Amino acid sequence: MMADQSLTNGYMKPAEINKTKSIAKSAMLGLTIFALGVVTILGLTRTQQSTSSSISSDSSNQESTPEPANEDVATLGTDTESEAIEANDESLTEDESNRAEDGSEPVRKPDRISYGGVTVEIGQVIRLNKVFFDMDRATLSDQSIPELTQLVTFLNENPSVAIEIGGHTNQTKSKDYSTKLSLERAKAVYQYLVAGGVNTSRLRAKGYGYSVPVTADDGSQAALNRRVEFKVTRI
Repeated sequence: MMADQSLTNGYMKPAEINKTKSIAKSAMLGLTIFALGVVTILGLTRTQQSTSSSISSDSSNQESTPEPANEDVATLGTDTESEAIEANDESLTEDESNRAEDGSEPVRKPDRISYGGVTVEIGQVIRLNKVFFDMDRATLSDQSIPELTQLVTFLNENPSVAIEIGGHTNQTKSKDYSTKLSLERAKAVYQYLVAGGVNTSRLRAKGYGYSVPVTADDGSQAALNRRVEFKVTRI
């Protein structure tokens, strides 16, 4: 094997020394440029992280700040809402109450319905001829069960129907006494219907006392003024 020609007497030639120095300088320059690049990238990364943190903080502050209350929004429990509930939501428009869940055009509900073979409409009053009470009391007699059972069946088969139960007396006692007794009798019917599965939102009990007679109170037909009726308020 031939000896390396660049070595003479154990040392490098001047040309080789210069070449080595040039390579070393180039390497140092490359390392310097690389280091500067790394420093620049790290600086940009920190700037982005700082900006993101600031944006996140601002967003968090915005979310935590409550919006002012809208005074135009109705509050539950107001007198207006209670009146609407008591009226069995009669203020709802046909579109609001009948619109199908799939958004299709509403199907018009019938404005009449049959009860006991009789066609009735909203606002019509039906007398419960076979509902009886003990004298001067609001206790239902057993004779009332068949008629009330028929009414329960009617309401359960027609879940959209709502009614007002009205109690009436004749004019043999004071106004206050008669009004209270008529209301208690209406409530007795109301409670019977609820026990039969009718939702309370569909019912309303009202005592009229002797304010709505159907005949003169001094004749042989005066007993007809003592009665319970129901009025259809929604179909």
